[in-house]
Amino acid sequence: MKLPLIPFDGSRFRIDSAEKMMTAEASELTGFHFSRLYDDACDIGIAISSPYTGLIATFYLSKTDADNEDTYGWNFLPCVEDLRKNPTLEGWKVLVIND
Repeated sequence: MKLPLIPFDGSRFRIDSAEKMMTAEASELTGFHFSRLYDDACDIGIAISSPYTGLIATFYLSKTDADNEDTYGWNFLPCVEDLRKNPTLEGWKVLVIND
């Protein structure tokens, strides 16, 4: 079962509609952290609330940008359940930069 998450405010993200990309620096997201998405799996991610519609979308961690010493950022994609409820999320990506 999907776990409820406290969403980050979508107005904190820079939105590029043409590229379907939302970007924010971790320091701009008060209390930035990952959360478990499901009670029976170890997938982690974040939730973002739309400043326009109030809808909340959940994104899973798809990739971490890092080398042997530093983490530069985290890439997220929409969860399947959210894509079913809101097909307009198709193709959207979220990048949180570790500043």
